[in-house]
Amino acid sequence: MVDPLLRAVRRFLSPILLAGIVSFGSPVQASDEFLPRSNPKVQQAEQVYRRVVQAIGDARTPPEFKMVRGKSSAFDVAMFAPSQHRVIMEERFYDLAQRLPASNAPHALALILGHELAHFYRNHSWAMEFGRAFAERQTGAAVSHGAAGVGGAQAAAAAPAERRRVEAEADYFGGFYSLLAGYRPLSVAPQVFDAVYKEYRFDEALPAYEHLMRRKEAAREAQLKLQELMPLFDVGVQLTAIKDYVTAARIFERIAADFPGPEMLNNAGAALANESLRWFPESERRFRYPLEFDPDTRLAEEGQRGAEELDEPERLERRTALLERAKSLFERALAAEPSYATAAVNLACVLDLLGEPDLAAQRAEALLATKAREDGTAAQALVIAGIAAVHRDRLEEARKAFTEARALGHASAEDNLAVLAGRDVERGTGSSADAPRPIQPETVGGTNIADVNATEVLAEQDSKTIGRWEADEERPDVRIVTRTRGGVRTTVVMRGSAGKRVAVVFLSAERDALGKTGRGVTAGMPVPQLEAAYGLPAVVLTARKGLYYRYENPYRGSQVGLLVRIDANRSVREWVAYRIEE
Repeated sequence: MVDPLLRAVRRFLSPILLAGIVSFGSPVQASDEFLPRSNPKVQQAEQVYRRVVQAIGDARTPPEFKMVRGKSSAFDVAMFAPSQHRVIMEERFYDLAQRLPASNAPHALALILGHELAHFYRNHSWAMEFGRAFAERQTGAAVSHGAAGVGGAQAAAAAPAERRRVEAEADYFGGFYSLLAGYRPLSVAPQVFDAVYKEYRFDEALPAYEHLMRRKEAAREAQLKLQELMPLFDVGVQLTAIKDYVTAARIFERIAADFPGPEMLNNAGAALANESLRWFPESERRFRYPLEFDPDTRLAEEGQRGAEELDEPERLERRTALLERAKSLFERALAAEPSYATAAVNLACVLDLLGEPDLAAQRAEALLATKAREDGTAAQALVIAGIAAVHRDRLEEARKAFTEARALGHASAEDNLAVLAGRDVERGTGSSADAPRPIQPETVGGTNIADVNATEVLAEQDSKTIGRWEADEERPDVRIVTRTRGGVRTTVVMRGSAGKRVAVVFLSAERDALGKTGRGVTAGMPVPQLEAAYGLPAVVLTARKGLYYRYENPYRGSQVGLLVRIDANRSVREWVAYRIEE
């Protein structure tokens, strides 16, 4: 999600960073000793690390986290070592973070770890060290100590401008990743920078030191920018959950203009591809594609509204246009990051939907031949390979692919095998076959969604417009307004003009301000207790920020619903209440 990124990064960060590059071969000296994983410091830091990795949502195997005992003889603070596939942090910095005031240690750790993970996920090829990027210790040196051999030659060839760009990119993306994980990295950045300068005694005569104040100011500006984007991102995920794919795609494309990483481009493309499915005749929607957000359940009546009003040539034109736009977004994501497996799988799906099963099969085979198995995307690649094989009249090949995908645990493989065998597969059933219990308007932080008036929110002085789009030939105008009171964020998404207006209202809050739902569910509650209170969900959504349960039913002329985010421990992470008024 690279020209726009360079504009954004240069505006906030790149003029004030000095990059440092260490040896490609052996970034950690033999004298360095790693703390065992059983060490409480390692466990606490790794908990932050895993939370950031989970929020990133990339299928690739993340680097191993290690902590050097005391002070490293080779680097300062932390580093990403590509040759060892590791992110390494000093115990010295961990201890420094613990001394920060106001319980800011987790946010400081997230700031540094997000930065190092960004080096990996942004495919930065050299070993990158936060400390040396922070303040070059060898005055005037283009390459830090130990830069010899092939790695050193590569490092020496790196222009300072490119090194600054790489470090700036790591700061910007690392900040976004940490925000996704629920931390406040940029709000503590000035405090952390001051502490690092003091602790590591960087020389005031060095060029980096004179930029300390400017870097702190840049962190504040970057924080404001990311705080502006995060509410939009959250709304995009929420709209995806309720299947407003068109508006969700607009949001992700808008974010990609400022944060043009492959993830945002992929999200936009996936939303458009899902929207295209409603314009296919049911006879052509037999198989379940791995790009779907909720492969475990699909409500047949959903997504079909309006499609019956058009004849087949018009529907063909509509779905082709959506798929071509999605294809372009996936190709842009892969151009930015060729190893981004999620976009590669989605591109294969779109190629098949566009009537190009040979090209789809080639994409799937390429994934399976390279890193798909270790990256956890093999099952998805096998599913699309099987669908493409059906469309190439290779039924035995399709059966084999679906069977392998089932063995790897892909949710749609069993259904696709049933379709291949000529058996009917019920839409809207699966792991959530039991009907959810009817719900009333839900509560977040003591505020009930039924008590929120969308028109009043739009007009109030403390409300802020965070997104606006004019109508075009195919899409209505959209306005997104948000306000925060007492820790509860109210977001109104208004679509269309007078007479054809639809308002979607969301209530959300930070985890510590959620309170409890109308049926007594609280953050941290195990999933069985959630299901005891609400029944099984109507839809299960796998999204970037985790697994969501969705409950929804009519209420006094509108639709009310509850989105519950489930964490890796099968516990309630948070929830969002919503209401749809047409």
